[in-house]
Amino acid sequence: GLSGCHARSVPQDESKNPWEITVERFNDYFTDLNSKADEVVRGIQSSQISRELDGLIQDSMAELATYKDDLQTKLVP
Repeated sequence: GLSGCHARSVPQDESKNPWEITVERFNDYFTDLNSKADEVVRGIQSSQISRELDGLIQDSMAELATYKDDLQTKLVP
């Protein structure tokens, strides 16, 4: 009859009990979560570096402006 139609679609799971399958899914979920967390941390680090570079550039430009003003006052009689 038709009893053959109800075979499982994932044959490797046949030897595992529901608890093992649940633990595997839980593990997969945490592995995925960890990789996403790593991406977030990398994004935060790169934006921190970007902000630090912006700050450094602004500080350097301010110092150059001060230096330029100082030179002008010394050179102009």
